[in-house]
Amino acid sequence: DAAVDAAVDTFIFDLDGTLYPITNGYEHACRARVFSFMVNRIGGFASESHAKDVWWSAFQRYNQTLRSLRALGYDAFDAEEYWAYTRGDAREFLKPNAEARAFVEALRGKKYVFTNCHETQARQALEALGLLDCFDGVFGAGRMGECCKPEPAAFEKLFAHFSIAHPHKCVFFEDSLKNLRTAKLAFGVRTVLVASPTLDEELATETAIHDDASSAPTALACVDCVVRDVHLCARAVRAAQCADAALLAVLLPK
Repeated sequence: DAAVDAAVDTFIFDLDGTLYPITNGYEHACRARVFSFMVNRIGGFASESHAKDVWWSAFQRYNQTLRSLRALGYDAFDAEEYWAYTRGDAREFLKPNAEARAFVEALRGKKYVFTNCHETQARQALEALGLLDCFDGVFGAGRMGECCKPEPAAFEKLFAHFSIAHPHKCVFFEDSLKNLRTAKLAFGVRTVLVASPTLDEELATETAIHDDASSAPTALACVDCVVRDVHLCARAVRAAQCADAALLAVLLPK
C-alpha cells in the first residue's frame, strides 16, 4: 500500500502473544518452568505455589522475571541457564504459521522483533514459527542489559542499535498495554494492540490499582488500533499510519 509506505518505514513486533497466540500453551508452560526453576534451582520456596506468589508481586514491578529474581536478591544462578530452563523447547508448542508469515513478508520496510526474552530463545521460537528469516533483527534481554520493556531506556537502546532515527515512522505490534503506552507517549510510535489474555490481565491490574473500571478506556488511549489475538492484517497497518485516527476498531475478547 503506497500510503502506508509513505508514512511508515519500520515494523516492530513483540514475540509472545503477538506472533503466536498466547493461548497455545507455551506461555503457560514457560511460567510453570519459572516456578519450577525457583523451587529446584534457586531454593528457599515451600512450593511452586509459594514461588508463584513471590514472582507475581515482583513481576508487576520489574516486568521481567529474571530482573525480578535479581531484584529479590537471587543472584547465585547463571542467566543463560535460567533462559534455557524456563523457555524450554519452543518446538513443542510453536509450529509454522503461514498466515503470519505472509503478513510479515508483505510489509515493505525494516522488520524487527523486540522482546523481553533473551535473543537466543527468541530466535529459537521464531525458527519454530517459520518466521526467523522474515526479520532484519531481534532485540531482546541480552542487549537490553539492566532494563526491559516498558522502560523508555529499552526503547532507546532498540532505536540506537538498529539506527532508527524516526520512531514516529514505526508501527509497533504488541499485546502489552504497558509497552504500547511507552512507545506512544515517549516516542510517538504508531501502536497496534494485539488483544489477548495479557490485555485482560493488565486491565484487571489497572482497575485494581485505581479501583475503577473506567480506567480501561484511559489505558487504551495509547493505542491506534486493536486487532483480536493474532489476526494481523493490513487494516491494522493502515489504521496505525493514520495520524488523526484514534481507535479504528476495538475488538476486545469477550
